[in-house]
Amino acid sequence: MDINQEELDNKIANWLNLEAQSEIPFTIDYNFSSDKEEKFARWVMMASSVHSEFKFSMNDKIAWHQPLKPLALSKIGLVTTAGVRLRTDTPYLTNCEDTDSSFRTLPSNPNAQYQIDHLHYDHTAADLDINCIFPIEPLCQLRASGIIGSVAENHIGMMGCISNTSKLVNESIPKIIDILLSQQVDYVILTPG
Repeated sequence: MDINQEELDNKIANWLNLEAQSEIPFTIDYNFSSDKEEKFARWVMMASSVHSEFKFSMNDKIAWHQPLKPLALSKIGLVTTAGVRLRTDTPYLTNCEDTDSSFRTLPSNPNAQYQIDHLHYDHTAADLDINCIFPIEPLCQLRASGIIGSVAENHIGMMGCISNTSKLVNESIPKIIDILLSQQVDYVILTPG
């Protein structure tokens, strides 16, 4: 279905207005086209109008590197932006305007008491089984079966709703990289929230 820009703008404004008035999140089926660029443009417009601190950042290039080691000889780490932390850790700030760019180290312990603070996705299944979003048990099983060499001692948890990423990019990410490199992690599995 083709839609002109004015219709699109009106539908987005209507959705934002209705969403802002509702205490319960909901969706409206507007029958938008399946065009991925249009969907992405709508998301950027919506995010920037809902979150005043929203700053869209784009990578200039894809940081792709050929694998240097076979998986069976490699140490694997997890990084999640799903708001995962240990229950004993300080909770994340959940308001996107607060731009919580902090992170938590998460042990390689499938029996640890994990908690999810993120409010911008449905984590009902992950609340029942953390492996849905933070696959620590499957990673340990891959190690036990010899498919991967080892698992990082500690992994990284952080929020994914960060309106302004400058502190994340300039402060948190260098620290995260240092933590992963100090453990001699070869590959990282990223899980979004």
